Amino acid sequence: MNWIEICLEALLAISQISLAVVAFIGINSWRHEYKEKRQIEIAEETLELFYKVVDVLQSIRNPTVYLDEIKDIERKKEENEKQYKARQKAQVLFDRYDEQIEVFNKIHSLRYRFMAKIGKNKAKPFADLRRIVHKITTSAIILKDLWGLERKPEDKTHWKFVRENENIFWDDRDSNNPTNLEIERIVSEIETTCEKIISGKNNTHSRFGSKATT
Repeated sequence: MNWIEICLEALLAISQISLAVVAFIGINSWRHEYKEKRQIEIAEETLELFYKVVDVLQSIRNPTVYLDEIKDIERKKEENEKQYKARQKAQVLFDRYDEQIEVFNKIHSLRYRFMAKIGKNKAKPFADLRRIVHKITTSAIILKDLWGLERKPEDKTHWKFVRENENIFWDDRDSNNPTNLEIERIVSEIETTCEKIISGKNNTHSRFGSKATT
């Protein structure tokens, strides 16, 4: 084998190694881009669903009760008028919740994909939102009984407990409402996480108008 053949074989080996390196880099780059794309898709879907749930919660907690919503709720024999009205108001929330159950199921299902693709440590807003929904439905159960009780105006402990649960049960659009503030905090937290994935920025403007920073 002369030196020309040796050089040609060396060049061939080098070119094969170079092609392998380029292919390896290309595959890794494709995997990275695909992972980023999936994360962005999940982040966008997450934001969309969180915003949807906020609107649904506002609708469910709307203090206005329409006649069509209570016309089929029949009075029980053992109920007095006060107890009947209390159960009607509480039942409306459950009926509204049941009508929107698909939205809550979707966001609960999305939580698992979010944890797998983005991280368990970023999924706290999902659990917090689930806890808020549970508090709202629980307040309906509590108020059904509280509203039906006969209590004197001076029974401060009773009325304090009623007001606390009504602040959960109803969305009075008060910016100082504790439940509204908690929902705002949850959404701001998920916005911060998702916007960083979508745009790479450290700052985002909240749906509620405040600026969330990390």
